[in-house]
Amino acid sequence: YWQRIIQDQNTFDATWGGAVPDGVTNCTSAIQRVIDIMPAWKSLSFPNGTYICNTLKMKTMGVSWRGQDTLGTTIKFLQPTDCIKIMQECVIEKMRIWGTGVYTHDALIVDEKGHNRADVDITLRNCYLSEAAFMLRIYGRGVIFDSCVSYNIRYAWLDLQFPAAEIFEPNAGNNGGLKQAMRGYVFRNNRNHYSPCYFVDNRGWNSENARGFLFVGNHLEGGTRFVIGAIREALVSGNISYHRTAGWKYFECTTVEDLVITGNTFHQFKDVDYPDIPDTAEFISVIGYTRNLIITNNSFS
Repeated sequence: YWQRIIQDQNTFDATWGGAVPDGVTNCTSAIQRVIDIMPAWKSLSFPNGTYICNTLKMKTMGVSWRGQDTLGTTIKFLQPTDCIKIMQECVIEKMRIWGTGVYTHDALIVDEKGHNRADVDITLRNCYLSEAAFMLRIYGRGVIFDSCVSYNIRYAWLDLQFPAAEIFEPNAGNNGGLKQAMRGYVFRNNRNHYSPCYFVDNRGWNSENARGFLFVGNHLEGGTRFVIGAIREALVSGNISYHRTAGWKYFECTTVEDLVITGNTFHQFKDVDYPDIPDTAEFISVIGYTRNLIITNNSFS
């Protein structure tokens, strides 16, 4: 009989099931075979190459997917509804995730925990995400985008979709319910490359419950915006942005509560090649209530 000798008991290889990352072969079934045998708290390693895939679904919590480098390891989807369906407490890093097109693909990564807890707790680190309407859609709390790059994202990095009614399990600290659990959305040291999208789209059911937003050290190019919808308990600091021939607002809010915007550089300039597009615009608009909004020590030009 054959017996595989594994040097690292904590790491599985995405090619063990027969995946061929040649940019032609459909690798879905081969990768899913490996995913299906992985226990919790293990890593799935992707050697460099382009993996052509339909939807892939994580089966256990605490799983990490790791490529070898951001552009050398690519998951490329075949259909507009294909995505990575994630479980709780997962990490995806050092890979490119590529949709079918900015006007055709829905979301690249989708929360499908399979239980009624609020926890998502996903970290995306050193990833390149492109050609889709949304990068990530979740139904709970806990997101970190760290040192990621986007290109051709149509609407938003993060699509927050909360339930209309209380379905989450309570916990001992009484912080697992719909009003208290929606928190923890971190964007740090990312680059949005010439996509006039938002970091966060938060306009669905119970959007005003979302809190704990951090935007720090990000580079926003060509028309990138921060939030559309509700924002609460948020710090926006140390970001550098410029809008080229764009009249879009940085914040288009339904409600604002405890928002601090400080120490950022916002630059908007007129391109002589596009004389009909305005070189000035509103910075922030709010159609509902505003409670404790602080804008200080920023550079506007």
